[in-house]
Amino acid sequence: PILNDCIFAYSEVKLFGKSLPANYYRILQLLGIPESRLLKIEETTRLSKCYLADPCYVQNAERREHSFTREYQNLIDFIIHSCPRTKIETCAKVYFTRTNWDRWEYGEKSIEKAFRNAGYAIYSPEKMTFDEMISVLQSSEIFASTEGSCAHNSIFLRPKTETILLRKFDYVNTYQAAINKARDLQVQHINAHFSHIFYDDNDRLGGPFFMYPSKELRNAIR
Repeated sequence: PILNDCIFAYSEVKLFGKSLPANYYRILQLLGIPESRLLKIEETTRLSKCYLADPCYVQNAERREHSFTREYQNLIDFIIHSCPRTKIETCAKVYFTRTNWDRWEYGEKSIEKAFRNAGYAIYSPEKMTFDEMISVLQSSEIFASTEGSCAHNSIFLRPKTETILLRKFDYVNTYQAAINKARDLQVQHINAHFSHIFYDDNDRLGGPFFMYPSKELRNAIR
């Protein structure tokens, strides 16, 4: 009831130097927070009263651990159930690609081709609306992606969905590990890289990453 009368103050966060895309604000709408109740803080501002929510997803950067509460899981479920399904074409087997986004995965086009030949539908999440992405993820029976931010969209999969995560370096993405647990995903990790040839352990998060359709990958999806 308190939230029904609140104005939500925020300071803009830049993502890779750019303003947050519309999908972030769409999530707020699905939570019942229209744009008219958002107050962007751009200068020193005095508030009559301020409520600070307890975190439901906690990162321990020093120990590289991530934890979540039941409230976090409830939040994700609420977003999914509030999102209307769209008419976008869906498929039982889904691969999320980053080949249309100018970042660090070299060689992913050959991996994308291998998944397409194995009957997977290929989607670029940045080219979909949030509602379309939810429709695709909720309809999928097998989801695959490179490990990292693209795979983090798996937080919106149905529980226990079969999930293939392609490793692009020899490390465990702790964000993804928490997501896997939160959604109880049935995860298979597959090595599909030779990035370790070029970098030591301290450079592993920076990329670029060098990938290829390894024998392990080809055997897993054929």
